[in-house]
Amino acid sequence: MRAKQLRIVDISLNTSIGPQGLGSIIYNLSFSPRLTYLNVLGCSVGGNMAEVVESLYKMLRISASLEILNLSNIANLNNNLN
Repeated sequence: MRAKQLRIVDISLNTSIGPQGLGSIIYNLSFSPRLTYLNVLGCSVGGNMAEVVESLYKMLRISASLEILNLSNIANLNNNLN
């Protein structure tokens, strides 16, 4: 997924996505050079969040354009951050 013109992604309140799916989406969006806004508020991912946390780490290291990242109300996310 190399969407060069993608600027805004809002997948908030998505209850059908799992932790592996969310991790994959976040990682692939890392390579969108113009992405400035990512909203994953309230995604019900549950389960093992290690992959999501690793993908977030990679995204923050790779992406130079991201200005807003909304991770509010994601269950078990804070427990996996170190």
